Amino acid sequence: MKSFLVTRGATLELADEPDRSAQERSDSRCTESPQNQPSDIIINTISRMNNFLANKANDNKQAMTLRLAREEDAASIFELVNGLAVYEKAADEVTINSETYQRDGCGAEHPIFHCILVELHDEDSKSALVVGMGLFYFGYSSSNEGKYLYLEDIFIQEAYRGRGCGKSIMLTLADIAFQSDCNRFVWQALDWNTPALEFYEAIGAKVCTGLVTVRLNEEQI
Repeated sequence: MKSFLVTRGATLELADEPDRSAQERSDSRCTESPQNQPSDIIINTISRMNNFLANKANDNKQAMTLRLAREEDAASIFELVNGLAVYEKAADEVTINSETYQRDGCGAEHPIFHCILVELHDEDSKSALVVGMGLFYFGYSSSNEGKYLYLEDIFIQEAYRGRGCGKSIMLTLADIAFQSDCNRFVWQALDWNTPALEFYEAIGAKVCTGLVTVRLNEEQI
Protein backbone atom coordinates (compact mmCIF):
# COMPACT_ATOMS: atom_id res chain seq x y z
CA MET A 1 0.00 0.00 0.00
CA LYS A 2 2.76 2.43 0.86
CA SER A 3 4.55 1.86 -2.45
CA PHE A 4 1.25 2.30 -4.31
CA LEU A 5 0.66 5.66 -2.62
CA VAL A 6 4.17 6.99 -3.10
CA THR A 7 4.75 5.81 -6.67
CA ARG A 8 1.41 7.29 -7.77
CA GLY A 9 2.66 10.69 -6.66
CA ALA A 10 -0.09 11.42 -4.17
CA THR A 11 1.02 14.33 -2.00
CA LEU A 12 -0.61 12.88 1.07
CA GLU A 13 0.99 12.88 4.48
CA LEU A 14 2.41 9.44 3.71
CA ALA A 15 4.42 10.62 0.73
CA ASP A 16 6.27 13.26 2.72
CA GLU A 17 6.83 11.61 6.08
CA PRO A 18 9.83 9.40 6.95
CA ASP A 19 9.37 5.67 7.01
CA ARG A 20 7.75 4.59 10.24
CA SER A 21 6.80 1.23 11.65
CA ALA A 22 3.20 0.27 12.37
CA GLN A 23 3.93 0.57 16.08
CA GLU A 24 5.24 4.12 15.68
CA ARG A 25 2.18 5.10 13.69
CA SER A 26 -0.06 3.59 16.37
CA ASP A 27 1.84 5.38 19.15
CA SER A 28 1.46 8.73 17.37
CA ARG A 29 -2.31 8.36 17.60
CA CYS A 30 -2.48 7.33 21.26
CA THR A 31 -4.19 10.59 22.25
CA GLU A 32 -7.15 9.83 20.00
CA SER A 33 -10.22 8.03 21.30
CA PRO A 34 -10.08 4.39 20.11
CA GLN A 35 -13.82 4.53 19.45
CA ASN A 36 -13.49 7.56 17.16
CA GLN A 37 -10.10 6.76 15.67
CA PRO A 38 -11.28 5.16 12.37
CA SER A 39 -13.56 8.11 11.53
CA ASP A 40 -10.82 10.61 12.40
CA ILE A 41 -8.38 8.80 10.12
CA ILE A 42 -10.93 8.67 7.31
CA ILE A 43 -11.81 12.35 7.57
CA ASN A 44 -8.17 13.47 7.79
CA THR A 45 -7.17 11.33 4.82
CA ILE A 46 -10.03 12.67 2.70
CA SER A 47 -8.94 16.20 3.61
CA ARG A 48 -5.38 15.50 2.44
CA MET A 49 -6.66 14.08 -0.83
CA ASN A 50 -8.83 17.16 -1.39
CA ASN A 51 -5.78 19.36 -0.87
CA PHE A 52 -3.95 17.26 -3.44
CA LEU A 53 -6.85 17.53 -5.91
CA ALA A 54 -7.06 21.30 -5.42
CA ASN A 55 -3.36 21.64 -6.26
CA LYS A 56 -3.82 19.51 -9.38
CA ALA A 57 -7.08 21.14 -10.52
CA ASN A 58 -7.59 21.44 -14.27
CA ASP A 59 -9.28 24.68 -15.31
CA ASN A 60 -10.98 22.91 -18.19
CA LYS A 61 -12.84 20.50 -15.94
CA GLN A 62 -15.17 20.69 -13.02
CA ALA A 63 -13.42 20.72 -9.66
CA MET A 64 -13.47 17.37 -7.89
CA THR A 65 -13.71 16.77 -4.14
CA LEU A 66 -14.24 13.74 -1.94
CA ARG A 67 -16.24 13.62 1.27
CA LEU A 68 -17.59 11.13 3.75
CA ALA A 69 -21.27 10.33 3.23
CA ARG A 70 -23.72 11.84 5.70
CA GLU A 71 -27.20 10.75 6.75
CA GLU A 72 -28.85 12.83 4.03
CA ASP A 73 -26.73 11.06 1.38
CA ALA A 74 -28.51 7.72 1.73
CA ALA A 75 -30.60 8.38 -1.40
CA SER A 76 -27.46 9.17 -3.43
CA ILE A 77 -25.82 5.95 -2.25
CA PHE A 78 -28.95 4.03 -3.24
CA GLU A 79 -28.89 5.60 -6.71
CA LEU A 80 -25.22 4.77 -7.21
CA VAL A 81 -25.66 1.19 -5.99
CA ASN A 82 -28.47 0.74 -8.48
CA GLY A 83 -26.28 2.19 -11.21
CA LEU A 84 -23.59 -0.35 -10.37
CA ALA A 85 -26.16 -3.17 -10.35
CA VAL A 86 -27.36 -2.19 -13.82
CA TYR A 87 -23.75 -2.12 -15.07
CA GLU A 88 -23.16 -5.58 -13.58
CA LYS A 89 -26.37 -6.89 -15.18
CA ALA A 90 -27.87 -7.59 -11.76
CA ALA A 91 -30.44 -4.83 -11.33
CA ASP A 92 -33.03 -7.29 -9.98
CA GLU A 93 -30.69 -8.30 -7.14
CA VAL A 94 -30.86 -4.96 -5.31
CA THR A 95 -33.18 -5.56 -2.34
CA ILE A 96 -31.85 -2.91 0.04
CA ASN A 97 -33.24 0.62 0.48
CA SER A 98 -31.91 4.03 1.49
CA GLU A 99 -33.26 3.65 5.03
CA THR A 100 -30.94 0.68 5.54
CA TYR A 101 -27.94 2.82 4.54
CA GLN A 102 -29.01 5.40 7.12
CA ARG A 103 -29.39 2.75 9.82
CA ASP A 104 -26.15 0.87 9.18
CA GLY A 105 -23.74 3.50 7.92
CA CYS A 106 -24.03 7.16 7.08
CA GLY A 107 -26.54 7.95 9.83
CA ALA A 108 -25.38 5.47 12.47
CA GLU A 109 -23.64 6.30 15.73
CA HIS A 110 -21.49 3.18 15.31
CA PRO A 111 -21.40 2.64 11.52
CA ILE A 112 -20.93 -0.82 10.08
CA PHE A 113 -19.67 0.69 6.82
CA HIS A 114 -18.31 3.99 5.51
CA CYS A 115 -18.86 5.58 2.12
CA ILE A 116 -16.70 8.12 0.30
CA LEU A 117 -18.58 10.21 -2.25
CA VAL A 118 -17.08 11.99 -5.26
CA GLU A 119 -18.50 15.43 -6.03
CA LEU A 120 -17.96 17.68 -9.04
CA HIS A 121 -18.35 21.45 -8.71
CA ASP A 122 -18.91 24.13 -11.35
CA GLU A 123 -17.03 27.38 -10.82
CA ASP A 124 -20.16 29.45 -11.48
CA SER A 125 -22.37 27.39 -9.19
CA LYS A 126 -22.33 26.58 -5.50
CA SER A 127 -24.09 23.28 -6.10
CA ALA A 128 -22.24 19.97 -6.17
CA LEU A 129 -23.06 16.86 -8.17
CA VAL A 130 -22.44 13.43 -6.62
CA VAL A 131 -21.01 11.24 -9.40
CA GLY A 132 -19.39 8.28 -7.65
CA MET A 133 -18.70 6.41 -4.45
CA GLY A 134 -16.47 3.94 -2.66
CA LEU A 135 -18.31 1.96 0.04
CA PHE A 136 -16.04 0.08 2.46
CA TYR A 137 -15.60 -1.40 5.91
CA PHE A 138 -12.92 -2.94 8.09
CA GLY A 139 -12.57 -6.68 8.56
CA TYR A 140 -10.27 -9.18 10.21
CA SER A 141 -8.49 -12.24 8.83
CA SER A 142 -7.33 -15.05 11.09
CA SER A 143 -4.75 -16.23 8.55
CA ASN A 144 -3.44 -13.12 6.74
CA GLU A 145 -2.03 -10.80 9.37
CA GLY A 146 -5.26 -9.57 10.87
CA LYS A 147 -6.96 -6.27 10.06
CA TYR A 148 -7.86 -5.32 6.50
CA LEU A 149 -9.91 -2.76 4.63
CA TYR A 150 -12.57 -4.23 2.33
CA LEU A 151 -13.96 -2.23 -0.57
CA GLU A 152 -17.50 -3.47 -1.08
CA ASP A 153 -18.42 -1.26 -4.04
CA ILE A 154 -16.78 1.37 -6.20
CA PHE A 155 -18.80 3.06 -8.92
CA ILE A 156 -18.44 6.18 -11.05
CA GLN A 157 -21.31 7.26 -13.28
CA GLU A 158 -20.41 6.57 -16.90
CA ALA A 159 -20.52 10.20 -18.06
CA TYR A 160 -17.86 11.15 -15.51
CA ARG A 161 -15.31 8.37 -15.97
CA GLY A 162 -11.82 9.15 -17.18
CA ARG A 163 -11.41 12.16 -14.89
CA GLY A 164 -9.51 10.41 -12.13
CA CYS A 165 -12.52 9.90 -9.84
CA GLY A 166 -11.91 6.18 -9.38
CA LYS A 167 -8.16 6.57 -8.89
CA SER A 168 -8.74 9.28 -6.27
CA ILE A 169 -11.01 6.96 -4.32
CA MET A 170 -8.54 4.08 -4.53
CA LEU A 171 -5.61 6.26 -3.42
CA THR A 172 -7.65 7.56 -0.50
CA LEU A 173 -8.72 4.08 0.58
CA ALA A 174 -5.16 2.77 0.31
CA ASP A 175 -3.99 5.60 2.55
CA ILE A 176 -6.85 4.99 5.02
CA ALA A 177 -5.82 1.33 5.15
CA PHE A 178 -2.18 2.28 5.75
CA GLN A 179 -2.97 4.88 8.39
CA SER A 180 -5.34 2.40 10.13
CA ASP A 181 -2.56 -0.23 10.37
CA CYS A 182 -4.31 -2.60 7.98
CA ASN A 183 -2.17 -5.24 6.32
CA ARG A 184 -4.37 -5.60 3.25
CA PHE A 185 -6.73 -3.59 1.05
CA VAL A 186 -9.10 -6.07 -0.58
CA TRP A 187 -11.99 -6.05 -3.06
CA GLN A 188 -13.68 -8.30 -5.60
CA ALA A 189 -14.37 -7.87 -9.32
CA LEU A 190 -16.43 -9.80 -11.84
CA ASP A 191 -14.24 -11.92 -14.09
CA TRP A 192 -15.90 -10.54 -17.24
CA ASN A 193 -15.39 -6.89 -16.24
CA THR A 194 -12.25 -6.35 -18.32
CA PRO A 195 -12.12 -2.53 -17.98
CA ALA A 196 -12.23 -2.80 -14.18
CA LEU A 197 -9.63 -5.57 -14.05
CA GLU A 198 -7.29 -3.60 -16.33
CA PHE A 199 -7.73 -0.53 -14.13
CA TYR A 200 -6.92 -2.51 -10.98
CA GLU A 201 -3.84 -4.07 -12.54
CA ALA A 202 -2.73 -0.63 -13.79
CA ILE A 203 -2.68 0.70 -10.22
CA GLY A 204 -0.60 -2.27 -9.06
CA ALA A 205 -3.28 -4.53 -7.60
CA LYS A 206 -2.89 -8.32 -7.71
CA VAL A 207 -5.82 -10.16 -9.29
CA CYS A 208 -6.19 -13.36 -7.26
CA THR A 209 -7.48 -16.67 -8.58
CA GLY A 210 -8.58 -19.90 -6.98
CA LEU A 211 -11.24 -18.51 -4.63
CA VAL A 212 -14.97 -19.05 -5.08
CA THR A 213 -17.54 -16.83 -3.35
CA VAL A 214 -19.98 -18.83 -1.20
CA ARG A 215 -22.99 -17.29 0.55
CA LEU A 216 -26.32 -17.90 2.23
CA ASN A 217 -29.04 -15.42 1.35
CA GLU A 218 -31.73 -14.34 3.82
CA GLU A 219 -34.16 -17.09 2.85
CA GLN A 220 -31.48 -19.77 3.34
CA ILE A 221 -30.40 -18.32 6.69
